[in-house]
Formats: sequence, C-alpha cells, structure tokens
Amino acid sequence: MSFRNRFVNPTQLSFCLLLGLSASVTVGAAPNADQTESPVNFDSAVQAFDEQFQNGEFEACIDTGKWMLMALADMPNATSLERGAILAKLARAQHRAGRLEPAQQNYAAALDLISNETTHLDEQLEQPTWEYARLLDGAGDASNAAQLYERALHLHTVNNGVQSTGLADYLQEVSDFYMRIGDDKQARALQVYRVDLLRRQYGRDSLEILPALYDYAAMLEKTGDKIGAQNEYRDIMRRIVKSEGRRSHLMIPVTGRLANLFLYNEMYDGYDGVKQARRYYEVMMKIAERNEQATTAQKVQAFSGMGDYYTLKTNNAVKAESFYRKAWQAMAADPKTSEQLDEYFGDPLTLNDLPTVHSTNFAYWRDRVRRRGMKRGSVVVRYDVGTDGRMQNPRVVESEPYRFKDFLVVKQLRRFVHRPAMRDGEAVVSRDHEYRFEYAYWDHEYNEFLEKGIGRPKQPRTVAAVADK
Repeated sequence: MSFRNRFVNPTQLSFCLLLGLSASVTVGAAPNADQTESPVNFDSAVQAFDEQFQNGEFEACIDTGKWMLMALADMPNATSLERGAILAKLARAQHRAGRLEPAQQNYAAALDLISNETTHLDEQLEQPTWEYARLLDGAGDASNAAQLYERALHLHTVNNGVQSTGLADYLQEVSDFYMRIGDDKQARALQVYRVDLLRRQYGRDSLEILPALYDYAAMLEKTGDKIGAQNEYRDIMRRIVKSEGRRSHLMIPVTGRLANLFLYNEMYDGYDGVKQARRYYEVMMKIAERNEQATTAQKVQAFSGMGDYYTLKTNNAVKAESFYRKAWQAMAADPKTSEQLDEYFGDPLTLNDLPTVHSTNFAYWRDRVRRRGMKRGSVVVRYDVGTDGRMQNPRVVESEPYRFKDFLVVKQLRRFVHRPAMRDGEAVVSRDHEYRFEYAYWDHEYNEFLEKGIGRPKQPRTVAAVADK
C-alpha cells in the first residue's frame, strides 16, 4: 500500500507510547541533524530510511523510523501490517547501531503485528525473523535463536520453494550456527541438504558446487571426522581433474587442504601422513609455478604451506625460510597484494594448537570450570619468536594463584611452533608476544602445592642497619 500524500498531524502519539517509543521525538522533527525538513509523506521517509541504512547512518535511521511510527499513529486507516513493517525497519537499524534490547523488543512486536494481520507463513515475516534470530544468536540466546532460525528456513521454503537459489546460503548460515552451539548432527544434516540442493540445480559434476563441498568437508574436519573430510577433499580433486585436468589452478586449494589435513593430524592412509603432506605440498607448488591462471593468493598458499611443513616437521629453518621468501616475493610483486605484506608476514603465525580456553584440545578444562567446587586460575606468559619459529625467552608476567601452574604452562608453550615474521623477505625475531592460559583446579590440589613451600610470594628480606663505629 502506498503512503503517498499522507500528511502528518502531530496530535496523537498513543501508538508510539504503546510501543515504548520516546515521546520527546515529535512528529515534524527532522530525522537527523543534517536534514533541514522532515518528510511530508511516507514515500519520502521510506526512501530516506533506505538511503541512510545503505550508507551506514543507523542513528539517523532510528530517528526516521520513529518519525514514521509516530505518523502512523494519526492515520486511522493504517493497518497492523504497515505498522509491523515499519517497526521491523526500526528494529534493524537499532540492531546495527548496537541497541540490542530495544531491537529485540521491536523485532518481537513486528512479528506479532505482521502475523496477526496476515498468516504465520506470510513472506513478509521472513526477513524480520532472520534478523531476530541473528540478534539472539549474537546475544548468546541459542535456544530461542535455534527456533527462529528453523522458522525462518521454513518460511523461505514455503514462500520460495525447496529449490530456491537463496536457500543454499541460508542453509549454510544455520549450519554454522549449529556448529557454534555444538549440535554437530544437525549441522551435518543441513550441509548435506545444501549439497544435494546445489547438485539438483547445477548437476552432480558441476564445478559450481565446489564451495558447498569445501564447506561440508571443513565441517567434517572440525567435528573430528578426519577420514570423511579426506574422502570429500579427494572427491573434489576427482571432479576438478575430470573437468579441468590435473594441472588446473583449481587443484591448488584442495591439495592444500589435504596437505594440511595430513600434516596437522599425521593421518595414516596406508602411508605416513607427514610424507603424504609433503607430496601434496609439492603438487601445489608445481601447479602454482607452471599454471598461468594461478592467482597470487594461490601461489602464496603453496609456498607458505611448504615452508610450514619444514618449520613444523623438520625444524629446517633455512629450507623453510627459502619458501617463505618465495611467498613474500610473490605478494610483493603483485600491486594488489603488496599492501597486505605486513598483515600477512608482520607477526608470527602459530602452526600448532595452543592450550587456550578456546582450543579444541582443552575443551575439558572449560567444562571443569563449570563444575561445583572448581576454581579458576590463569598464567600470562610473555615471549619472543625466533627466526626458526621457536619460542625464545619465555617469562611469566602474571600468575593467579601465584606460581601454581607456571612451570607446566611454560613447558607446554615451548613445544609450539610459529611461522616467523618476515621483513624485506627475511625472517626476523619478533618480540614481546603475550599469551594467557586459563585453567581450573580443586582446592586440595592447591593446598598440596602450598605444602611444598613454593606457593607463597617471597617476602623481601629486612637487613638491619649497622651503626658506624
């Protein structure tokens, strides 16, 4: 319904007050400080809102949205559908501006208004449902976010069909959500659905479905199904070979993922996993050097991967640096990537898993913290990284409880390896990196530690002054 030529009378604000809007925003006031005249009809207001939203002027959008809602309060023929649509716009602007609490309230109110005016399957419910789910997801309300994501998927399939071109992206988004909350089974089911959908659209052997296959394989790898991920990557390789040949530049990323899978998991598939990793890295480099279609990013991936292999598995710093230098030179020679050298090579990159509270290897410690009777401790270590990628000069700068786990944390950190920082194509020492490790412990563990007499800070000695004779 068009809102053209609906002029505003600033006499009724009851609808706005019911929605919890501030009465201090008067109808006829400019939506933002830069605008000298307020819109005279809803068409110009909606157009102004859309332009402000595209330009990232979310505070101005909020003022414009309130202006439209207050104007609707004076229109006896305005429907709940129109009010819900404007309220959803306002909620989006508040969401982007970081005003999460009013945005959440307005999303819920908009969904109620729209569904009461139409049906629970109306297509106008889809966008605010997606936005509301994303807000709750970001706020950590996983239970309600899951319900809204499922509802949004259902709305999309009902209104656009099960083979909608946009459905694949939504499936990926919801799958990522389930991965974050630890529901691997549901995440995998949605990934399989996405792959099947794209296969029906483009054909089983089409290269258009490669991104979906990559995402599915990566999901299997993250959830611990290493063999399944390996098989999926090899299936991608077969598709590329069948369509483009063995020397296609498309082979570079998939061989890189297989090489990383073998290198970091030391998998065995009839062969030594580390040797398999080196084999795939060599394939990557050959294609990157000989194929004219290979991009700079692919060349950097190939050379860096080979350098990582020598750093992590052979401790051959000279050989590793030669490959890192090739990657650095490839980036420096391309004007499109030369400005990214400091971002890519400026700081060391950790090549193996660190024992942090975010690490998959130390999820057990996160669980222990939540158990009854457990206490939380932390150690902060400052260290340097040498040209060989190994840690140098570690020193504890913070420890709570004092000295309790210092030795174990430093001992563990010495095992980890980094890709060294590069300056002008040469590996350099990088100094003063800081790392925080958090852990959980029982009281009796700490008491036993105290009994050894090393858990309390040393008191400074007091030396009595000797009078001069």
